[in-house]
Amino acid sequence: MTNYKEDLVALWKLWVPSTFLNFALMPMWARIPWVATTSLLWTCILSAMRGSEGTFEAHEELAEDIMLNPGRALTRALSNMESDYDRTQAHIVINAAGPDRVGYVHALASAMTSTGGNLIESKMMRLGATPASRRRRRAILGAILVRNSLTRSLHSLAGGDFTVMMLMSCPPEKKRAITKALPKVEGMNITVRETTPWEESGHAAGRPEAVRAERFRANLLVTGPDQPGMLEAISGVCSKHKIDIKELSCKQFPVWLPDGNKQDNFHMRGYVRAFETVDVKAVRSVLDDLERKHKIKVILDTEME
Repeated sequence: MTNYKEDLVALWKLWVPSTFLNFALMPMWARIPWVATTSLLWTCILSAMRGSEGTFEAHEELAEDIMLNPGRALTRALSNMESDYDRTQAHIVINAAGPDRVGYVHALASAMTSTGGNLIESKMMRLGATPASRRRRRAILGAILVRNSLTRSLHSLAGGDFTVMMLMSCPPEKKRAITKALPKVEGMNITVRETTPWEESGHAAGRPEAVRAERFRANLLVTGPDQPGMLEAISGVCSKHKIDIKELSCKQFPVWLPDGNKQDNFHMRGYVRAFETVDVKAVRSVLDDLERKHKIKVILDTEME
């Protein structure tokens, strides 16, 4: 807003004479090209006046998606966002799991904050416990309240197992206090280890060749009747073709068939990448074989080949 007066004057200097000439002198067929030419000129002027002097690296695939597939462009941009890690801080990975109950996240957050830690990234989810089992747990609330065990009842209502993955930073001198405080959260099995999140896997082990630009990226979707060995089969294809699984989630859910019988289906969704050239046709051929063999549906939506 501080430059609006200068910008507005510049706009009037260009567009007022241009509009007058357009309607006074231009034939009908030339008016739209004239406006387009004026718009291009104004964009160049505005860029010269207000454009950043810094440079940036163009992303060809992202630019193409902005024009043809805005939804995927947004997904790609968000997935490529990385934290600007402060390398003067210690970074700790926390893995926690235990029977789900109310208050776990608060207990972890309190232990982290009280010892000087700061959360950078996290993923949390509940595993197991069907809606029916949760209703059964709520049904016993009355009996538990009669025994004056309100806290215990609240802890028992959630059901299933709760898992947490956290990346946090802290001053180096606070690292020892955090690693001692976090495992003391009651009811959870917690592991804590130090990490350097700005490095790709393999770098710390003395394999700098692992830190390379991605040559292949794809979204993976697998769905169909649930059966043992599906994760092994899909991950085996990725491993054989040196494809790294960056993210993967799996879920089993029931479906009712037309004959009234229930069938357990599974849903697998992930994001994969590779640092070497991938024979996409060979990968698709193997996945097609899995589709026919197991009567499932596999979609490999490649972002770059």
